[in-house]
Amino acid sequence: MGKPQTIYLYPMSCNLSIIGEDLDVDALDAKLGLPGFHKNYKGAPRYRTKPEKEKLPYSYMSTTVSEAGFYAFEQQVKDVIAYLQQHYDILKLVSGVKEVQYFNLDFGVRHAGKFRQGLYVDPELVRLAGELGMSIEVSMYSSGE
Repeated sequence: MGKPQTIYLYPMSCNLSIIGEDLDVDALDAKLGLPGFHKNYKGAPRYRTKPEKEKLPYSYMSTTVSEAGFYAFEQQVKDVIAYLQQHYDILKLVSGVKEVQYFNLDFGVRHAGKFRQGLYVDPELVRLAGELGMSIEVSMYSSGE
């Protein structure tokens, strides 16, 4: 399975996604008991506007863990650290679910279209994500400048 593409139904900031080809998202959602997760199922249309087209090859659940804006990466990181610390013991359960193939944080940020753009990632975020078995992704969106 290649890296899955989660379809976000809400504004992108930082989203946490749990994905697997054979993942029972209803059972995992019940086990975790965390609010705010959107679920989608293997075999469902990838795009609501084209239900007859491509189907999802995996199931996933995702939630927004920071609503800080595209230009507020540092605030996104602070929000995510607080979320991971608050729900650490519950999120630790995810690593024990063998059907989970991707457990990912995706930060959405805008960049100014310069040749080089750097982002500092707080070591506490790296530590928490590593202990939980999570990957970290930064989706860069051009500001059009």
